[in-house]
Amino acid sequence: MKKVKFDKKMIFWGVALLVVMLIFNIVYWHNRALKDGYYYIDIKGNIVSGRYEQTGGFRDGIAVYSEKKGDLEEHFCIDTDFKVLGDKITDWKKETFCIYDGEIYFSVMKEESIDLMDKGRNTILSIPYVTKDISDIKCVVGEVGANGLFAIKDFQSGKWGYMDLGGNMVIVPQFSTAGKFNEDNVAVVSIQGGMDGVIDSKGNYKIEPSFLDIELYGSGIAIARKTEDEAAQFIDLDGNVLSDKQFDYYAGDKSASEGFIPVKKYNRFMRDIYGYVDLKMNYLIEPCEPRYADADDFSHGMAVVTNADGLQGYVDTTGKEVIPCQYEYAGDFGEYDLAAVKINGKMGLIRKDGSFFVNPDYDTLGAFSSGYSVVYLHKGQKVKLCK
Repeated sequence: MKKVKFDKKMIFWGVALLVVMLIFNIVYWHNRALKDGYYYIDIKGNIVSGRYEQTGGFRDGIAVYSEKKGDLEEHFCIDTDFKVLGDKITDWKKETFCIYDGEIYFSVMKEESIDLMDKGRNTILSIPYVTKDISDIKCVVGEVGANGLFAIKDFQSGKWGYMDLGGNMVIVPQFSTAGKFNEDNVAVVSIQGGMDGVIDSKGNYKIEPSFLDIELYGSGIAIARKTEDEAAQFIDLDGNVLSDKQFDYYAGDKSASEGFIPVKKYNRFMRDIYGYVDLKMNYLIEPCEPRYADADDFSHGMAVVTNADGLQGYVDTTGKEVIPCQYEYAGDFGEYDLAAVKINGKMGLIRKDGSFFVNPDYDTLGAFSSGYSVVYLHKGQKVKLCK
């Protein structure tokens, strides 16, 4: 047989070409998405997780991602190390989680019980409960409040009471509805007939159930109204009216964060107009034309406001509109003093001076939470930080 001779130069250049191609691929794919999907990034823009079909941002160190298995959608909880916590969740409507005293608690509806679990999804309390035909855990159990009590519905009487983390019924079931205890150690409850009152952690009334609606704002302040046809007023936890200013009542997650409360002008026949008052009920921004069609809580010294055209921007604690209403969506400022915004259908991150930290080039991009942001990347796409 004839021996095959290899040209040393040919071997050298072949190996060199392979090395160059390998380096090129490593450089090109460094911090780029291998496939379309959701990824977590750190503050330097580095991809720090694998790909997810669907996932959301972290909340108190927990995130939930989803995978499709045939016709079923399975959910999994992960921590900030991207480790799966416990078993899969096939029906997220039968679970909820909350924070108490810095710890995470899951409420899980089983067939014959409601189980309270810790962050590792280990059962710490199992409450015997008939859960047949109940589709949503929020129908029968509430989040753990600031005092360690959570609302639970007695399935025989249909009344609500409060239980502690040891499984002791601290306030016997007696209310038609029962809210979460806030940092003032009070909760809104209602009695038969739908009238609202406020109780303390022993079940004693701070405010007798004599209002149609009450919403707690923290800092010893609530907003209440007697009937649907009258304005709402701010009251203290003894039921005393704090000022003669009148507002439209609305429920929601708006609060007295950073010393200011979003308020809606009392006007039954015109569009909603929002402003802000401080804790002494003095106007920071008076709700009047042509100001804002919506206003959110303050976060990191800034609050999202919405103009009459539906565009969003930011005001500071002096009431000045420091970032104009120009975004289709604007999120709260949070970690690293960054906020997620949408403009021309794409998401980016801005600094408090309105400059972009990440240009709006992404289908989905969330604010940072627990040190990470979640972003949807197409194959080969990476996150580029602005200078």
